[in-house]
Amino acid sequence: MNIISKANGSIRRTQMKFPPTDIFLQQYEPDSLDLSSGQRFCSFSHQALRESLDAIDKLDELGIHDFNLVDQFSMGYTDGSYLKHLPHRDSFEGGYERGAMQRLGLLNDIGRFTFSKAFIIPVELDINSLFYGVVTYWVDHKTKKLRSRPILWSRKGIAMVNKRAADIYEHINVTSCALTALKMIQAGYDNTVAIVSNGATEDTYYDLLHQFPTKKVSVISNGSDEDELFRSQLEYACVSLGISFKDYMNDED
Repeated sequence: MNIISKANGSIRRTQMKFPPTDIFLQQYEPDSLDLSSGQRFCSFSHQALRESLDAIDKLDELGIHDFNLVDQFSMGYTDGSYLKHLPHRDSFEGGYERGAMQRLGLLNDIGRFTFSKAFIIPVELDINSLFYGVVTYWVDHKTKKLRSRPILWSRKGIAMVNKRAADIYEHINVTSCALTALKMIQAGYDNTVAIVSNGATEDTYYDLLHQFPTKKVSVISNGSDEDELFRSQLEYACVSLGISFKDYMNDED
């Protein structure tokens, strides 16, 4: 959203135009101010989840029963109320904050959330301990099926859940699903990470894994076409780096 001040002191609000979502998510690299807006949104959503018994019950239905994970991974819940806590949209601060959220892919071009009543799992990218996006989960009202969408704030188009495990373990379990990773961690497999991406390539996975002391990867795949692509790209990166690569179900070690 652009805020334009006229000579007579009045304010005109215009809508900022963005390229298609997938292209936008791959190319956009936020500056520090926009990234700070993302951190504030994540903090608000995290507190909202901690204070909502209804949201906690819904999270339990998704299979997350250990609510220590909520704090450990700064999980959040959003129902659209965050906008009510921002300065008025006609003010400079309110206009800028909404514009930042549009650039981050959290709001659409008319200023509404791109998702509603969704759980969010923040993702990390580097050593700065900042969030570089969120994975959203919500139940489709029509189909009653669980849906998911990653919103990444990095030109690299890739980020991680439980990056700490990749920092310290030589053997990691890897999945493309953030919720699956949390369920594995809940079951005691602390060496599980989720790698979420938007248009990542073999080279992207190579550059990511190259940062860590990884010697063995056990991939958790659900068999879908999308997950098979993830698996093949990850395997290519592992082979190139000399990392042992196995399917999790066939891993006997």
